[in-house]
Amino acid sequence: MANLPDHLQQAEHNESFAAQLYQDGHLQHWDWLITVCFYAAVHYAEALFFACSAFVHTESVPDGKDRHAFREKGVLDILGRNCYKSYRRLRLSSHDVRYLGRSKQRPGQIAINYYSLDDARKMYDSVLPSVREAVLAKLKQNP
Repeated sequence: MANLPDHLQQAEHNESFAAQLYQDGHLQHWDWLITVCFYAAVHYAEALFFACSAFVHTESVPDGKDRHAFREKGVLDILGRNCYKSYRRLRLSSHDVRYLGRSKQRPGQIAINYYSLDDARKMYDSVLPSVREAVLAKLKQNP
């Protein structure tokens, strides 16, 4: 099972890839930027769970339980509503673009049409950093 440093390294690795996508002058695959931002947030959350001994790591969730819901509840319980909103926004947006999951999808629409380039940039510029900063601040409190 991965530990706190492993999850932090993976989060940083994912953010590094997100930065490469973001810095691409054409940014033709902004749906992937959204997805990579979400997966960085997942690893920040998992790192947090290791630091909070009262909280069970997601890999320990019983079969049949929704790991995404479990993780979201952990973020809400440990970091509060603002971080939860950011984390949930990344998760739902990533779900939309990965699975073409929008309920109002029109025929012929692919993931890139779900969100604008500006939406993807905002996820990278402010939504993911709000999750990262909240987690890292909490980790400093609980070394």
